[in-house]
Amino acid sequence: MKQQLVEDSTTDQLELEVWDHNVQVVPTSALISIIIDGATDVSLAAATVTTAGTCTYIPGATVLSELAEDAVAEWKLTIDGEPKYFRQMFDIVRRPLHPSVTDEDLIAECAQLQEYRYMATGLADTGSSTSLVSILLKEFQDNHFQGGTLEIVAGACVGEKQRISGSVTATGTISLDTSLSTTIDSTSRFVARRTFQREIDRAWDDVQAMIESKGYRPALIMNSEDLRPAHLYWSLIKICRNLSRSPDDIWWKRSEVFDSEFQARLGMLQFNYDSDEDDWPDSHKSARPSLRR
Repeated sequence: MKQQLVEDSTTDQLELEVWDHNVQVVPTSALISIIIDGATDVSLAAATVTTAGTCTYIPGATVLSELAEDAVAEWKLTIDGEPKYFRQMFDIVRRPLHPSVTDEDLIAECAQLQEYRYMATGLADTGSSTSLVSILLKEFQDNHFQGGTLEIVAGACVGEKQRISGSVTATGTISLDTSLSTTIDSTSRFVARRTFQREIDRAWDDVQAMIESKGYRPALIMNSEDLRPAHLYWSLIKICRNLSRSPDDIWWKRSEVFDSEFQARLGMLQFNYDSDEDDWPDSHKSARPSLRR
């Protein structure tokens, strides 16, 4: 999915990750050139490389001063002592679109997901300020709860909630991103919830691609909330198909129901554009009555 930077932004940044055999490559240096409408706005500027290997660059308001589609970022990375070249397209848009679908939305629309190993609850056997151990968690595969949440509903650390960084089947251990205020112990009653964020993110990329096919994306000024129903049902389609084991099982049939809902919601969307940037949709302009002399 193309990156979308907001017009006149001083903080939006371009990002590039390079992967080799499922391992992220860490360049020793990165340079970037930016070409917009055939003109070079940035030439071999130094970019930042994080410790994980992500290359980032903030173009700034001057470079992002006008709407653009298919602007070009050319990267020159030094990898294993050799220069490597990468090219990516990006858009400069007036109105960013934001996803708003959550796990709770998915459960509300398809309650059966909650029954499908979505949640684990019980007493901890032991733990620390950054982990919880329970024999109950040995029923779930490694990292089943990664990205989800652990909430302590009684006992030590009651009322606290943190994001889960990983889980291990063999030991029944959940690890946390951030420390709790004290140590989890055998009085701690927990609720661990998994997340469908991966499917939500992929569905959002798909919806964005569908939007690009509808018109000149940089001038699109629709409300992000208008996309929420379509995004919700497309996320559910992905989840149900992932859970399906055959084309005629219940999960596949649910995906077909959600597909019908998705098509209906997509057909109801109205795409408004403001090509001349006067804060008024083009479609409204064309419908205005004109005075005759």
